[in-house]
Amino acid sequence: MDTADDDRLAALLKRTQHALDVHLDRSLQAIGLTRAQYSALATLDAETRLSNAELARRCHVTAQTMHRVVGLLERAGQVSRRSHPAHGRIQEIAITRRGRSSVAKARRVVTAVEDEMFAAASDRDVKIVSRVLRNALAAIEAA
Repeated sequence: MDTADDDRLAALLKRTQHALDVHLDRSLQAIGLTRAQYSALATLDAETRLSNAELARRCHVTAQTMHRVVGLLERAGQVSRRSHPAHGRIQEIAITRRGRSSVAKARRVVTAVEDEMFAAASDRDVKIVSRVLRNALAAIEAA
């Protein structure tokens, strides 16, 4: 990629996302979670019960990946599964008390990473960036 392409917004977003992913991976690993596990726990913390397929969609991973993530979380006692009351073949996944404790720790880690990432920016700048990114996301999803 030449220098002109390095300054394109899409390239800057991709490089920033990659750097954020690497930093989050390291930071979450210190508390025994992966980004995928954090994403699943955070999603389940906000929802009552979800199927594996729905959880995968909300976390932007494949159903197969989520199946592995949920298996690890279940073995760690952070989620539980039970048969759906109306659709017996569907397993509902719910966060446990241990999972809520883990996601609370992980949120503190993620907040610290975000604070570090934007340490040199003013609150006003962070709000502007947030608004611009939300608008850009809405536009690209509508396209």
